[in-house]
Amino acid sequence: MNNQLSYTEQLEHRIAILEKEVSRLIEYIDENRLMESLDKPTKYSKSAWTHVLNMEIACDLENKDSLYWIASN
Repeated sequence: MNNQLSYTEQLEHRIAILEKEVSRLIEYIDENRLMESLDKPTKYSKSAWTHVLNMEIACDLENKDSLYWIASN
């Protein structure tokens, strides 16, 4: 990885890595028959899937939905 990348290029690279890792995590969950576990509610959402989907949406630079979200604690 070239450390001469602009700040924007670095962010895009990091987001691409995060997006791939989320995809791999979903694949693992599916292969190990853990999908049902993600249907359960979390402290912040009706299901854990919401968090996974939010990560996917936030990583998609073509999707503008996450620009209107408020980061919560």
